[in-house]
Amino acid sequence: MTGKNSAGYDWRAAHLAQSGKNVMSPEVYDIFKDFAAPIASIIAASAAAFVAYRLGKSQADSARLQAEIAKRNWQNSQRASRIGFVRAPHRTLRGH
Repeated sequence: MTGKNSAGYDWRAAHLAQSGKNVMSPEVYDIFKDFAAPIASIIAASAAAFVAYRLGKSQADSARLQAEIAKRNWQNSQRASRIGFVRAPHRTLRGH
């Protein structure tokens, strides 16, 4: 829709001129109108990519932290089992 009627009268430009606002030429308006959807799509895709990156980074950080905790717990359990193997003969010899 260009804003012109069948006689070629541009009602948008006439309305803006009457209101005292700056009049944008219909050609410039049509260019902006034509590129509005692609630009909005690019902005939306960029926002989605940013959110996905941040969520992915957060998930990776959580996984890294869980791996560190699991490794520490595993090392502690290994130490505890070694200590148990060392102390077991002493308990047996002492009769406890």
